[in-house]
Amino acid sequence: MPSNRLGAGRRTLPFRPVSAARQRQAVALLLERGFSRPDALLDPDVIWRISPRNQARSVQDTNTTLLKQILDPDVLRRMGEATAYPGIGVAYQGIDLVKDLNRGLFVELAQPEPVIDLYRRDLQATYVRILVSMLSASEPETEAAARAGINDLYPMLKEAADKARDPQTQWHLKMLKSALESA
Repeated sequence: MPSNRLGAGRRTLPFRPVSAARQRQAVALLLERGFSRPDALLDPDVIWRISPRNQARSVQDTNTTLLKQILDPDVLRRMGEATAYPGIGVAYQGIDLVKDLNRGLFVELAQPEPVIDLYRRDLQATYVRILVSMLSASEPETEAAARAGINDLYPMLKEAADKARDPQTQWHLKMLKSALESA
């Protein structure tokens, strides 16, 4: 017997592409709240009672998981497939996603003299590692998004590295540039 996807009282289709505007809003929310520095979780009075080291790492593990979910090849493929649906209008694609992530995860690069703290350096390094690893994906949508993200991010890093005066930030930016150059 065929299944009825309109069951359980639903009167509409359960799956449909989300508008580009709505997807941009979702990414903006994640950048604002999901990837912002969680100062309450990094309170020394709390974390130094738990462990003398690796406090930021435990928080970063959730960021790594979230980034991998957002940049999953299946997600990027579905985003690409959405462009083929009639009536969808302007679609939000993987290339748009990585460019928005570049702007949001590297917001410090717009500062006159960028300074990036440990938490944000870890987050940015994780993102770059994921972006570079996407180049070996067998999905064309994933590779295209990764290449676009790298080509978009590299000049931002280069410009910021020239402006940075903080030694940790300078080395961080040089290491990220190097990772993108070798990709």
